[in-house]
Amino acid sequence: MKRFLSLFICALLLCGLVLTAASCKKEVAPASPVNGTMRLVSTPSDATISILGKDIGKTPYTTNPVPQGMYIVKIQKPGCKPYWKPVKVVPGKETLVDAELQPLTSTVVIDTIPSGGLVTMNGKDYSNAPVVIGDLPIGTYKATVKLSGYAQKEVTWEIPNDRPVMIKVPLTNNVGTLNVRSDPEGASVTIDGQSFGNTPLNETLEQGQYKLVLSKEGYKSFEKIVSVLREETTREEVTLDTLPGSMNITSDPLGAAIFINGVEFGVTPYTRASIESGSYQVKLSKEGFDDEESEITIQPGSHFEKEFSLHPNTGTINLTISPAGMNVYLDGKFICKTEPENDDEDVCKQISLSNLSYGKHTVTVTHKKADPQKKEMTVTLGKGQTLQAPRISFWLPNAQLVLTNGSIYTGRIVGRYTQDSTKLLFRHSAGIQSEYQRSQIREINKLKIDE
Repeated sequence: MKRFLSLFICALLLCGLVLTAASCKKEVAPASPVNGTMRLVSTPSDATISILGKDIGKTPYTTNPVPQGMYIVKIQKPGCKPYWKPVKVVPGKETLVDAELQPLTSTVVIDTIPSGGLVTMNGKDYSNAPVVIGDLPIGTYKATVKLSGYAQKEVTWEIPNDRPVMIKVPLTNNVGTLNVRSDPEGASVTIDGQSFGNTPLNETLEQGQYKLVLSKEGYKSFEKIVSVLREETTREEVTLDTLPGSMNITSDPLGAAIFINGVEFGVTPYTRASIESGSYQVKLSKEGFDDEESEITIQPGSHFEKEFSLHPNTGTINLTISPAGMNVYLDGKFICKTEPENDDEDVCKQISLSNLSYGKHTVTVTHKKADPQKKEMTVTLGKGQTLQAPRISFWLPNAQLVLTNGSIYTGRIVGRYTQDSTKLLFRHSAGIQSEYQRSQIREINKLKIDE
């Protein structure tokens, strides 16, 4: 019974404690954050991060939560300038720090002994030494130094930090002498494409190999690679070989036979690519033209060109003769028969007698049925002249006209007459001409005018 009471009392006490605790419990608000983080990145990356003088890692890096406030961040990398930045950490947020690292640079001063050398680095020429080249990042560099009369020299140096570097480059004398003579003298001299005047030549050059070229009008060019040694004299004695000349002879008109020193060499235009220098007698000859002669001189290695103007020694006689069918003779030689122009027998084609010798010529025109049967004239032709001779006209019957009144006439129809014509012009004889209406004409019979 006592044990039961003890257990009961304990249960009551336990229930009282639970009730008391439940009645004392209250609502509690969540705590506000007091820490933030930093996200640290850089270009280039893998840079060391220091905060409050302590290295905490390398970029890119995100810190553990840190108390809010201002922090001084240092980001550095070998070969770059240190990056400093104050960073404010905000509770509950991530603050980004993006560092653009600048390369660490320095300056080099290059001088030559003696001063004045030309400094070339990375293909760029700098003013004569001493020269100052700045903004050089950490690293190893190389340049060449040149000065006329001295051997070219190569120099290397290292930029380990931002402290300036001073370099002195001693140069070594590097010149020799080139002596050039030629036979004949006065040849122009070029060395590596640069003109150095005429022979004889005595020139100071830097040690090395050079392309020597000698040139003189009328002579073959001379070329040679020569070596100039330091403090020595290189001598070149050159005998130049003569060149043949060339010629081109033309004429107006072309096609004239060309004779050189009495020997025929073809016709113009005439070209000769190689001919010994000297004087030559040239003659051009063409039918219908006077001969042309001249003495020409071919210089060694030079080109001679000349055009000869040929003067005609013949002329041309132009004849106007009517009607068609007349026989034409020149100096007793039959030339042709007159021909109608555009089917009109009274208008004939002009006759041109060319390549005639100058002087007197006799023109004879005949036809047995013409009135008169023959006409003759003498003309005087000048050298190279084109002569228009006086017109020659004849009466030559070409038709028989039968009228409605029974009259029959033999004569010449003047001009053209067709079925559509309303009238006809008829020449009965030389100087007598009549006009007939179509109603008056019964018949027209064409006559043969051939002899």
